[in-house]
Amino acid sequence: MVAENGLDCRVSSDMAASTAQSTADILVAGSDLAPTLDGSRARVVGITNIMDKKEILAGISDALSSLEQA
Repeated sequence: MVAENGLDCRVSSDMAASTAQSTADILVAGSDLAPTLDGSRARVVGITNIMDKKEILAGISDALSSLEQA
């Protein structure tokens, strides 16, 4: 996949699946619980009010690009 900025964002299917699952775990509805780094569960409230979907996807794309370049 090529990002809007022209960078090649190819990643392995395992990495893509892991990233997608992590993102799904974070981007939950306000009443849901999301995992935290220490394995506990924390309530996530209003993340979609902070950033719109395009900003979230752009951030994920940038993160994947950084991983590919590392």
